[in-house]
Amino acid sequence: MRNRSQIFFQGPKNSGKTTLIKQLIKSSRNILWSVCITQPAPSQELEGEWIETEETQALEEADALESKLYYQNINYSGAKGNFWESDFLLNESDAIAFEGEYPASH
Repeated sequence: MRNRSQIFFQGPKNSGKTTLIKQLIKSSRNILWSVCITQPAPSQELEGEWIETEETQALEEADALESKLYYQNINYSGAKGNFWESDFLLNESDAIAFEGEYPASH
């Protein structure tokens, strides 16, 4: 993996994480940003999958080099693929912003 900056944004749903990341991208035009939004996989079939959503498209419209939603292996065993060796994380970006919600309280 390339040596590059990584910033983690974590907070409750609708707390402004995506808006903050958009502003960061817009204010640092000389940096190529990738954005990874993480969520627990809603089913075993989706764990380890990378998908595009309206939210990821909005981040690309704000000039992110690439943005994808990644379904984490939270409740299921045997995640598909290797997160850290994925094509998404091996792209030519200068920095990666990771966005995720606080884990649900028990």
